[in-house]
Amino acid sequence: RTVRDIAIPIATVLVFTTIYSIILLVVCPHSSDFNGLDDERDDQKLFNRFYFTMTTLSTTGFGDISPRSMRAK
Repeated sequence: RTVRDIAIPIATVLVFTTIYSIILLVVCPHSSDFNGLDDERDDQKLFNRFYFTMTTLSTTGFGDISPRSMRAK
């Protein structure tokens, strides 16, 4: 395998995860939409959505952040 064979799927996953995180930030901008984000600062919002997206899409699901509102679900 070459580096390109591995880099393209990883880059694709990162691009889709970033797009989904931004959409999630627009649709659910308030920390009250999620359990575990009660004391979220404005500068943490995108990172927290990215973390939630990665753990959800990778089916790891640690459970430290979970959707609370219907919009987030």
